[in-house]
Amino acid sequence: MKPVDMTSEYNLIDNKSGDCWRACIASLLELSANDVPHFVGEYGNRYMEKTRKWLNERGFGLVETRYHGGYNSFLIASGPSPRSRDVTHSVIWQNGKMVHDPHPSRTGLWGLPYDYSILVPLDITEIGRLQAAIDRWAICERGEITDLDETINAHEGLLNLASVKRIKSRDG
Repeated sequence: MKPVDMTSEYNLIDNKSGDCWRACIASLLELSANDVPHFVGEYGNRYMEKTRKWLNERGFGLVETRYHGGYNSFLIASGPSPRSRDVTHSVIWQNGKMVHDPHPSRTGLWGLPYDYSILVPLDITEIGRLQAAIDRWAICERGEITDLDETINAHEGLLNLASVKRIKSRDG
């Protein structure tokens, strides 16, 4: 993870979206903010669909969950902004705490995040495991099973795989 800062802040008067989401995606992929589209600003409520499509084209998927599990890997945590609680802000999270706020104030979120987004590789051999982990998370979040340890282990395996593949692809 290479911290990237926002290039534009939310403007209440003009109702223009800030680009914390873009800065977080750029941070996780170790790109500049200009190399990542301003999904929220360009697509509004369709930002997640467009983010997924853009990431898929680059070999990554995006898994959303409400449980961070104290992962050693980096996640995007989203929750209420301390500047306006009606606005969602995104930061980078690791081991149950914020490690980078792309906003210049560095104040993080107001309270706890309400969801987490995890970038995972979409290697063709791993799509089945990824879907199984996503399905298990959905079942856990609905309260239909209590075997959370098994589900966490599945996600941990995917996150470890993502880290290894990113290191291998970076090193050649």
